Amino acid sequence: MGRELHIVSLGGSGGFGMNASLLHAGGEGILVDFGIGFPAGVPAGISRLVPNAEPLAEVCPTLHGVVLTHAHDDHVAALPWLPDAWREAPILGLPFPLAAARDRFDGVPAPAGRFRPLAWNRPVELGPFRVRAVRVTHSVPQSAMIVVETPAGTVVHTGDFKLDRDPWDGALTDEATLRAIGRRGVRALLLDSTGALRETRAETERSVWPVLSRAIEEAEGQVVVSTFSSQVHRVDQALRAARATGRKAALLGMRMQRMVRLAVDLGLLRLPAGLLVPPEELADLPPARRLWLAGGCQGETQSSLSRLSWDSDSRASVGTGDTVIVSASVIPGSEIQVSRMLDRFLRLGTRVLHVGTEPGLHASGHGSREEIRELLSWLRPEVVLPVHGDRVHLEAAAEVAAGADPAPRDVVVAERGETVVLGPGGVRPGETWELLPWHHDDLGAIDFEVVRERRHLSEAGAAFVRVRAGREGTLEDLRVEAVGIPGPPLGDREDRVRERVATLLRLAARNGFPRRVLEEEIAREVAAALRRGRQRRPRVVVVLDAACGPEERP
Repeated sequence: MGRELHIVSLGGSGGFGMNASLLHAGGEGILVDFGIGFPAGVPAGISRLVPNAEPLAEVCPTLHGVVLTHAHDDHVAALPWLPDAWREAPILGLPFPLAAARDRFDGVPAPAGRFRPLAWNRPVELGPFRVRAVRVTHSVPQSAMIVVETPAGTVVHTGDFKLDRDPWDGALTDEATLRAIGRRGVRALLLDSTGALRETRAETERSVWPVLSRAIEEAEGQVVVSTFSSQVHRVDQALRAARATGRKAALLGMRMQRMVRLAVDLGLLRLPAGLLVPPEELADLPPARRLWLAGGCQGETQSSLSRLSWDSDSRASVGTGDTVIVSASVIPGSEIQVSRMLDRFLRLGTRVLHVGTEPGLHASGHGSREEIRELLSWLRPEVVLPVHGDRVHLEAAAEVAAGADPAPRDVVVAERGETVVLGPGGVRPGETWELLPWHHDDLGAIDFEVVRERRHLSEAGAAFVRVRAGREGTLEDLRVEAVGIPGPPLGDREDRVRERVATLLRLAARNGFPRRVLEEEIAREVAAALRRGRQRRPRVVVVLDAACGPEERP
């Protein structure tokens, strides 16, 4: 433990999504996960957020690998947009998360040699780091805690975890290995904090089965079940219930289709012959024999479930007598779009079941305070760094850790961009990095200034000002067309604005200042008039029909 290790979160600490943690020493490092996030508030056409690792790639130019904890998009889906300096780093994981990550490279070049499978408890050398995956239960198959032997001691990253005593596939958390690691000594634990506000133990995944199967059994018409596409165990339960009730099933949504195919190929999902059929074949069956598995449980605008709620899916439609079952929790920030989607289903006459009406339709994949205490008793870390969650979750997990027996020597709450340094003398804060995420719309990355401008337009509206000036700087015509602004654009201030614009034109003709300056001054005058008590000035675009600056004169 003679060298320092720098640990910095690129996302997932102080907010949900974009989970990524960098461990680096002496210019060499590894990443644990690299996932996407989703915009909160006004989406402004943004479909995903990607961690901004560019500043860290400068201080850690050699990335020996990206190690994956599990298959959720908020942990693997940003990998196609790693910084150029890290673009050739190998990606390591258990087969299912690795396949899910590879699937996210659709249309993006990714040499097959970059994807390297891990086996349970089999160490892999990555530069000065030695990593291995230890089995843990979560809401997706093949979830792992990542154990990293570093120059500063052993670091354990929990990934997302719970300590499920009765998992659907029977694959329990590897308690014996984790206890053995704890006995050998854990320098630092990066701890999933998502469930730290809940005292009682997370429900076992098997507890969902009686609730979900009963809901499908009691349904009279069509059934639509939606969950996370990577939640293979929940998909398995829905398909088993379909078979038990004499229904056939079809998949709606490209991501759902891909994840089911991957799970089948890896032997994680076994489908009886004839159970899964194409959508057009299912649509020909009587309603009581149909079950649709649809992606989009978070109300995503272009998802299959959302299209069904708008009655705009060409393959399926629902109405009176049908049942929609959302077997998933709502990710913080998605509450409004999910609520509106469920309202649309109710207006179509469908019966809607979700965790608000049937709490047993979902089991959390994140350990509670009780499970966090249990894990701490196994690993007995010197330092605990809560990750994954808003500040309130990080602080709650820190409180649990501080009260553990034995208590860690240090509990450090650090958010995105804040560095924690493990050294021979203990733990200390390191450099803080400005890591504003990259914003992506449907065409790719866009500058944050564009996002800011879109949000400004959505909040305050816009106006287009056309000014025609004479040769001597006289105002011949001024027209204002407003978008998203109620009432006559200028109202009783029109005369005042015309007066002021005429003055600006005369000054420009006399003094010869550039067109750009004149446009900015006119825009400022019009925006001030349009504001009329609003908190924000509308965006104003000025078009001059005559040259008014010296550089434009013939």
